[in-house]
Amino acid sequence: MAAVVDSSPLLSPLTSSFHAGFTSLPSPPLSTPFTPVPSLDTFLHSLYSYYLHGGYYGTISSILVELSVITVSGVCGSLVIFFVDWKKVNECKSESTCDTSYTSYLKQPSTLLTLTSSIYLILCFLYLMLRLHSHFLTLFRPHYNLRDVRDFYNQVLRIPEKNLANKSMSWAKVEENIVRQSRSISVVLLTPSHIRLRLTRSTNYLSALLKQKKLPLTNPKSEYTMSSNFAVWYCVFSQLFTNNHRLKKLDPTSLERNLKILSIIMLLLSPFLAVFQLTLFTFQNFRSDKTKLSLDAVHLTTYSSIFLREYNELTHEFKKRTGDLEEFKEFYETDLPTPMVIGAKRIVSFFCGSALAVLAIVGAVSESSLLHVLILGQPLIFWGVVGTVVYSVSKGETRKQYDDFNVNEVKEELLRKGGEKIRYYPEWWKNRAGEVQVKKEVKDLVGYKWEIAWWEVAGAFLGPLVCWRLGNSSEAIIEWLRDVTIEVEGVGDVCRYGVEASPPPTPPEHQNLPKPPPNQPNLDRGISGGSMHVNAHKHAALTEAQQYADPTPNMEHHTGVTPQPIDLNDPEVQQRICEYEARREEYENRTREIYRQQLELQQQAAALQHQQVFAQQQYAAQQVYEQQQQQQNLQQQQFLQQQQQQQQQQNPYSVPQSIARLPSEPLNYMDSAMSQHLRDVVNGVGSVGSLDGFCEEEEEVEVYVAREGMVPPEEEREERG
Repeated sequence: MAAVVDSSPLLSPLTSSFHAGFTSLPSPPLSTPFTPVPSLDTFLHSLYSYYLHGGYYGTISSILVELSVITVSGVCGSLVIFFVDWKKVNECKSESTCDTSYTSYLKQPSTLLTLTSSIYLILCFLYLMLRLHSHFLTLFRPHYNLRDVRDFYNQVLRIPEKNLANKSMSWAKVEENIVRQSRSISVVLLTPSHIRLRLTRSTNYLSALLKQKKLPLTNPKSEYTMSSNFAVWYCVFSQLFTNNHRLKKLDPTSLERNLKILSIIMLLLSPFLAVFQLTLFTFQNFRSDKTKLSLDAVHLTTYSSIFLREYNELTHEFKKRTGDLEEFKEFYETDLPTPMVIGAKRIVSFFCGSALAVLAIVGAVSESSLLHVLILGQPLIFWGVVGTVVYSVSKGETRKQYDDFNVNEVKEELLRKGGEKIRYYPEWWKNRAGEVQVKKEVKDLVGYKWEIAWWEVAGAFLGPLVCWRLGNSSEAIIEWLRDVTIEVEGVGDVCRYGVEASPPPTPPEHQNLPKPPPNQPNLDRGISGGSMHVNAHKHAALTEAQQYADPTPNMEHHTGVTPQPIDLNDPEVQQRICEYEARREEYENRTREIYRQQLELQQQAAALQHQQVFAQQQYAAQQVYEQQQQQQNLQQQQFLQQQQQQQQQQNPYSVPQSIARLPSEPLNYMDSAMSQHLRDVVNGVGSVGSLDGFCEEEEEVEVYVAREGMVPPEEEREERG
């Protein structure tokens, strides 16, 4: 499923065959259902898209919905705008002037396929074909098709389809399973941070491009729309990386040419793009699963949806964070006169709702009355449509009534809460919620739905101008891309801001995994004791070299003194630049070496942890075995004692055989005959009384029968002898 470097073959759950170039890497076991895939980034995007849409059937349904929206928007838009004879429709006032056949209200076949309608239909058809091609690749592309991704989730990650469909499975759990599987096949050390860097490789660049204000935009809300976003993605980011995820050597001349050609094409097609945007907004506005019905709802603009997105933040996390923006809606409504607005909205909504209720009753009684009863020259059904539109606009919730002396505090509180939600609250916004400039900046980020739709339609005409200006700034954009690009081992070239960004909190599912490799430090920072700190000498050298290398310093740091031109051919300048480059290369080498050492230490720590766990398991097993042996020995001893007790009860004069056996040789204190007779007595053959014959004197002979493990002492032996 993964590889050590991007150029190595990757694995996906297809068959058990392997790529021929895979011999240099540790091979997984033959029973593992993996096979190489061309790109790990594409495979991870397929997994994330599958999760985002809710599994197999959720992905298919989303594809059908998108294709249906595009088809209906194109067909209905062209039908309403180009094919309907609106002059004849306007002449239909009564039954005598109206025609019952709908074909009579269409334009004649000779004028049906006009130039404008043909161009619009061709554009809609081309856009539909592009989306069909994209979804066709999703469904049938080798290594990444929908069935393979489903098999990977079900067979490899062991995640059931129902957990994805009902959204009960978090992406953190999916990441944990992917990391565990990558380590089980011993091909690559995948971490959750590496997965995020791969998924957000391009979006981090685009977000940094807007946050650093590298695009020539004077009014971001009106200039950076969907048209401008498409131009930036198509010309800049579509071919930004190689197959090994390395930054390509971009040519400023070719980029400028592509942007200017695209701007000319967009200028020629701008009327059709505007019509399509308007039609698409009209149909989407009444889709309950897409947006709210109310037109006064607030949404993020196209610019803010990229500008406010944090580095390494995934799509579902961003949507969850910015889903509810009611604080900004109340913030806008605080500027309106409270009694007048609330009263007007209540009156209009009540009047329209009552009128629609009356029309519904009339239509239920007699539907023909809606067509023939005229009010001000228009039928009742016409006024029903007008009332529905007005009611949809006025049905939005009115804001709360605040005291006059409390309005400023309410504005500050609403702006602060909204800023916390979108995670953007500049310092100079504090205590300035009523200023015009602050309101303008807020509206650039969050606006009403109808306002955003208006700017999207206008963006079809402003997009060509933005593309032309981007073409003039192509060299600066390419230079900026090179400056912010760093290489991360195992991931490739990524945006520096994405690596330096603080990682998200580790979820509980990841706490039992080894820690991922630390983010690669910035080249403008030094290394001391394993931690990063700002090196003053390095920073001073960098600033000095930039002053010599860049004859036009940044105007944000301009001090008012006109800078003197710098001769780059000056030997002193070249020497300083060479010194800076040498120091920079040294820091890069040290950074890579420290990163490699840390990775090795982490791998060794993981191996030691595994050995420690194995040793603990072995020790626990040994303890259990010893306890079992002790219990068995104790049971045997108890059994023997019970047998001895039973024998003693049956024959109280008998002696256990284990302790009654005497040595076969004669005792040192008796002669041979007496010892033999004594054995007979012990074994139950002779009698104790017969021992009297062996004693010359009439003395009492005591037979010592020792207990088990004991013999008569030596002194007693001598005395008895």
